[in-house]
Amino acid sequence: QEGGKDTQRIGHQDQDHIPDPQHPLLFLNHHGVDKGSRDEKRKQSGILDRIPTPVTAPAENHIGPLTAEQLTDYESFKPAVSPDGSRRAFYTKDEESGQFKIGITPIEGGTPEILLQAEPPYSGSIIEWAEDGQALLINTVQSDRANLWRLPLDGGELRPLTQFNEDRLFWFEAAPGGETLVIARGSLHRDAVLIENFR
Repeated sequence: QEGGKDTQRIGHQDQDHIPDPQHPLLFLNHHGVDKGSRDEKRKQSGILDRIPTPVTAPAENHIGPLTAEQLTDYESFKPAVSPDGSRRAFYTKDEESGQFKIGITPIEGGTPEILLQAEPPYSGSIIEWAEDGQALLINTVQSDRANLWRLPLDGGELRPLTQFNEDRLFWFEAAPGGETLVIARGSLHRDAVLIENFR
């Protein structure tokens, strides 16, 4: 709502907003929760919502509130929609073991029908579906963030699709037909800065 206290931020990372190829919906992670304990905030920040699209007009021209439909009530993030639009894959955390998994649910949401072993994701972790819908393409596996891997949904063995020995794989996209990959890769540097004498 404009000009009121009900204004909400519906996302702050581009990769949280995943268009559904077959349905007029937009998937996003739920951000901006400011109530509850620290654990409650962490869990709520990973809940998946979806809203009707298109949301193409600038925010200042939007009339009326957007209505979001909650799809999960557990920690879930970085969603990817299957090629046929029937399923979603996303990172989640097993509440019993505390281990990260990749969950697969119907597009309507609910409890994961498939849970695959996964390494803890980081800000650059990406999930994409293989064109045949039988596997996922991921860029975060144990001791390797430089390559792209194929993860079968049937629990089969991970298979590397690239053979890089350095840097990180920041982004990838499969061209139509699945025979060609477009990849962005490089190094990540962070600097510590000391700021003094400020008010």
